[in-house]
Amino acid sequence: MRKAILIVCLALVTSLGTTAAIASAHQPSKSWVHWWVAKMEAKRLGIVGVQWVCLESLVTRENAEPPKTWDPQKWNGAGSGAYGLPQALPGYKMSSEGPDWKINAATQIRWMIKYAKGRYDGVCQADRFQRSHGYY
Repeated sequence: MRKAILIVCLALVTSLGTTAAIASAHQPSKSWVHWWVAKMEAKRLGIVGVQWVCLESLVTRENAEPPKTWDPQKWNGAGSGAYGLPQALPGYKMSSEGPDWKINAATQIRWMIKYAKGRYDGVCQADRFQRSHGYY
């Protein structure tokens, strides 16, 4: 089943030239797809190798979930009210990257990378800051 879904995802990416189409069908039981979509979008933006490790670590800590269970619709209702993979507060800030910001892992990761670069000069710097302060 996983192989079939991955083939469909790859076909969408190939035919549409983007990772965004994949995340439009939110499937909580297949949340590894969100991780994969985020990774492909990060790669498209040049976040690979050590930078990907930093970004993955940052998202994982912010969401308190293992990487392949990431959910772009996660809302911190018991705490700050932060939303999505980046745990943006308020979540609608991510609308600057696309109208699908509530459900699309690619849109959220794109926003997160731009935020980290703008505020901390990179994803690894944002990761280090979060490790020492508990937020970013």
